[in-house]
Amino acid sequence: MFYVMLASNAVSPLCIFLFYKPRTFREKHERDTLGFFIKNFDYVGSVLSAGGLVIFLIGICWGGGSVYPWKSAHVIATIVVGSFTLVAFVVWECTASLTEPLVPMRLFRKTTYTAGVLSASLGASQYYALNIIWPMMVTMVFRPADFMTRAWLFTVVGGGFAGGLMISSAFIRWLTHTKIQVLVSMSVGALFYALIATRSLEDEARALVFALLGSINIGVAFGVAGSVRGLVGALASTIFVAIVTNQLTEEVSGRVPVALITAGLPASSIPDWLTGYSAEQLDSVPGTNATINAIGTDAYKLAAMSAFRTIFFVALVFSGSGLICNFFVPNVDDKMTNVVVAPLHNVSYEKTASSGDEKSGEETD
Repeated sequence: MFYVMLASNAVSPLCIFLFYKPRTFREKHERDTLGFFIKNFDYVGSVLSAGGLVIFLIGICWGGGSVYPWKSAHVIATIVVGSFTLVAFVVWECTASLTEPLVPMRLFRKTTYTAGVLSASLGASQYYALNIIWPMMVTMVFRPADFMTRAWLFTVVGGGFAGGLMISSAFIRWLTHTKIQVLVSMSVGALFYALIATRSLEDEARALVFALLGSINIGVAFGVAGSVRGLVGALASTIFVAIVTNQLTEEVSGRVPVALITAGLPASSIPDWLTGYSAEQLDSVPGTNATINAIGTDAYKLAAMSAFRTIFFVALVFSGSGLICNFFVPNVDDKMTNVVVAPLHNVSYEKTASSGDEKSGEETD
């Protein structure tokens, strides 16, 4: 897979160089200069948005015992400061007289636009978050011995999502009723993601199919809605990772040591066994044997599955919110044409500029 990605990344810049012919700065901005944009760039909004988001996400990452407890001053301070900074950013964008605002808030006055942004962002949050969580689940719960099997399992969420994008691109125009397509695809995607939580240790195939189908349908919904998604994706990823880290710590510490001691492992070897499990080097742990390793592995898988089950229920919050937003997404069947409405070249300005240059040249002569 990495070789395929390497090849595609090598071909991409070549294709951009050969086939991508964007407008020049002058053609795009006509009489505006580069200095104009540098002067009027929203520096305050950039600092407030980036700084507020980073501080807020640091607080989420620190909380829950992974670094500090939730009631710690470090966690409370970063979350509160980050939240107030983000609120200040919104107030700044709404009230300041900005020539080039970082986020034109007037766009969000239209319900259909806002619903589309939120729908796409919440759908994409499933992709970003589960691309982190799913490989962890494969490593801790499935633990396939074959390297290629593990590598292929890692691609389920990303591959399903990409497949959903291709399906939506190929058929959405011909199926029509785009709003219904968005509602159905998001609903089915949320359903299959939630069904992963019903998996037991013996149902690896069921979890695999549910993850793939969930990714495909979320991908279809995202392909239809398509809009800004980075903020919600970052927030969802941070929340998912924080939850699974805290849940894993709690479940593993509550289940695994008891099972290992009951099976006959010395209490002093438990830290080494947990380290060896993560590194897949259990045979070097003092006092262990095949029976103890089997019992401990089952206990660890049960603990991990319990922790991941919580994540897939949390995913329902994001996908359910996206489904609600989809009810306000407009039907865009009439926009599915071969016409791309975008200014590519300002002919009238070019003629004016050319005539001005000619006159200037004549006067110089």
